[in-house]
Order: sequence, then C-alpha cells, then structure tokens
Amino acid sequence: MQSQIGGLSEFHCLADGQHAFGPVDLERVVFQAMISLKNPIHECRAEVSVGSMPQVHGVEALLVSMFQNLVENSIKYRRTDGRPRIRVESESNDEYVVVRLIDNGIGIPVEAREKIFKMFERLHSRVDYEGSGIGLAICKRIVDLHRGEIEVESAPDGGTVVVVRLPRLRR
Repeated sequence: MQSQIGGLSEFHCLADGQHAFGPVDLERVVFQAMISLKNPIHECRAEVSVGSMPQVHGVEALLVSMFQNLVENSIKYRRTDGRPRIRVESESNDEYVVVRLIDNGIGIPVEAREKIFKMFERLHSRVDYEGSGIGLAICKRIVDLHRGEIEVESAPDGGTVVVVRLPRLRR
C-alpha cells in the first residue's frame, strides 16, 4: 500500500507542469540511474552495457526516474536460468533520439504491450513479482511530458526491448 501511495504521489506531481526543460545529457542520466540501482544490479550480477548517448531536450530528474524504472523492471522480470543482461543504446533521426533498452528477461506478450503502460495494470501476481503496477505508467507520463513516444517489442532472444523516442536537442 505504501509503494502505491508513493507511486501515485509521483504520478500526480508529473502533472503540475512545473518542469524546467533544457539540454540533458542522456549518458549522465543513464549513469545516475545505474548508480541508484547499484545494489540490485550487483545482487543479481546483472551485466549492463550503455552505448554512446546524445543530448535531448528534457528534464533531467524525470528522465533519471524513467531509466531507473525501466532498468529496475529488467532486473525484476529476469529469467531464473541466467544472469540478467541489459543493453542501452541510441540512434538519432531528424526528429527524435531513439533509445532502446534491451534485456534478456521473461518478455512481454504481444497482447499486453499497451496494457502495461496503464496505472495498476499488472501481468503477474504480486506473489510472483513485487511492485505497485505504477512504474511503467510513470514512464509513459514522463515520455508524454517530453512529447515523445514509448513502446515495447520482443528482443531477439525472447526478452524485451523498450523503445523510447525523445525530441532531439535543437541547436
């Protein structure tokens, strides 16, 4: 109950519109997210690799929170038969920076790919996987505030690819 209240509070604060947008270094953002998850990464012996990341137009604290949620999900929904492997990579086009977070976890069924971004929607019981059912809804809200897009795909090895499109930094 406490984690749901905290998650709802965080979700509500995202709607206040009081965010200072500016240039954000995604490498720094991902690094900060990894530092905050140092213990869970170490405990499950996760292999995490991060490619070169560009700058985007955004709010650093919100993007750190988004990456924390996404990496935490990759750790939480890992397979039991091996080490979690998480790769973060990016590419740019004329309009967006496209970031992919690729894991070798349990994956997400095609029919659930929209559902997972809704508040309190869960694919698994709380007995099997802890959590409030709010994390991906928060990620979606953060991406929406940045006028971006978020979706999931299947990874080639059966895991998950979270694709986040964020507006490029215009110079």
